[in-house]
Amino acid sequence: MQKALLIVGLAITIVACGPNNKPVNSDTGSSNTSVFGTELTDCSEKPIRFDAPPVPLNKIEHIEPMGKMGGHSGHITPTDHLYIQVNSDAPKSVPVQATADGHLVKITKMPDREGSSDWRAIIEHSCSVFSWYIHLDGFSDTILEQITLPSSNRPWYGRIPVVSGQAVGHVGEVLSYQRGKDEFDWAVTDTSVVLSGFVIPDHYSGEPWKIHTVSPYDYYDDPLKTDLERKSLRTTAPIGGKIDFDIDGRLAGNWFLDGTRDYMGSGLAEAGESSWTKILGMDPGDCKAPLWDNKSQRDLGYRPCAYWLGHAVFAYDHLAPDRILVSLGIHYDEYGGIHTPLMVLNNGPDPAEVDINTGQVKYEVLRGNVTRGMLHREETLPEKDSVEGTLLIEMLDTRSIKVELFIGTTADGVSDFTEKAKIYRR
Repeated sequence: MQKALLIVGLAITIVACGPNNKPVNSDTGSSNTSVFGTELTDCSEKPIRFDAPPVPLNKIEHIEPMGKMGGHSGHITPTDHLYIQVNSDAPKSVPVQATADGHLVKITKMPDREGSSDWRAIIEHSCSVFSWYIHLDGFSDTILEQITLPSSNRPWYGRIPVVSGQAVGHVGEVLSYQRGKDEFDWAVTDTSVVLSGFVIPDHYSGEPWKIHTVSPYDYYDDPLKTDLERKSLRTTAPIGGKIDFDIDGRLAGNWFLDGTRDYMGSGLAEAGESSWTKILGMDPGDCKAPLWDNKSQRDLGYRPCAYWLGHAVFAYDHLAPDRILVSLGIHYDEYGGIHTPLMVLNNGPDPAEVDINTGQVKYEVLRGNVTRGMLHREETLPEKDSVEGTLLIEMLDTRSIKVELFIGTTADGVSDFTEKAKIYRR
């Protein structure tokens, strides 16, 4: 059956030109380019502390931490950004500010959202520290006087100085899915930090900033740090959330469907479009995008736009970190009648404890992530009569697992894998 794919938050690597029409390498960064493909020739080596909030504090409804897994958004793996929900009363009514002195160095036009303007902006604060925003409605007059906004997926690169607290852009356009309050993404990248919870960091070269993701709160001093943390929906450390859960030799963390090589679904391009259905075990539809290799400077062909179809994650809820969640890319849009992420009945066994000696594990799964927006009230976990299926898992070796989801079946009805089982690898 042909399936329509929802393209949300799609990251496409494009060969672009920087200032003076100089080609910019958007690979993992070199001595003169950042992980965002921006030039570092004039960057500062000074340590950076933030001293302004991303938007005025009185405009912040709440801040949702990193680590959220959500099927409809294509975020099968934990998100590398926070979500700020603001109180806005009109389009472009809430200023988005520079959190410290720096330079606006890159602007990208995001995929269309209901016909509204949608921008991603990156601010360089030092040679290693960057802050960035996604889903801006537009930019301040001061910025617009100095740039011409891109009209396509080809980014704008430049170097416009900004000072701490300066309004760089704005939000306020409320879309249908935002429940009457506007929401935008906030993230900080520090390339002097490499997260330890990704077993194979090179698998994230398609989004090279991901392994350098840090909590913005760590770059603030009190009292502003405490003021911002009080806006967080997460109340347990780390307040900013967590995105890297891999434990080598254990089930916990991110996995990639056999036949794909990495986070961006590489491998499908070389295999050819005719192999997608076989690799994914489903019809991926017509959605495809160019896959460009920066090192060889050549087009490798195509990959599915919904690269997250090949992701599988065994991790924890971003608001209630003691709660196990299973996130399966193939079921991101209720394919088969089930929607990821999924909770685990009885909340065990802990994926951090499952290894090759555990043998087969059965997770009875329930519709998950019920914690969104409910952190400050008591919840009753679903009971066995709410089970939507059983996930059978076995670690084949330290870096490969066998997985099969039996929808509509309790654990008692599952005895062994069938030919529909899938292999995932690190």
